[in-house]
Amino acid sequence: MAEAGKWAEELAQRAPLALREVKQLLRKASTLTYAETVALEAKTQNLCLATEDAAEAVKAFMEKRPAVFFGR
Repeated sequence: MAEAGKWAEELAQRAPLALREVKQLLRKASTLTYAETVALEAKTQNLCLATEDAAEAVKAFMEKRPAVFFGR
């Protein structure tokens, strides 16, 4: 349980929109073909890259600091 809690805390520090999209992709992947999954992943990446959280991630990386995400 302690390990699961630790993992949950780490996930909570990540971009919420990206996590949501990954969960949806994983759920859908089992019913899609490989080509459909790759296409959906590419579409999802483009959506995520257009978010404020993505810009924050790049800025935080360049400034060598932890990112602060707001789900936008």
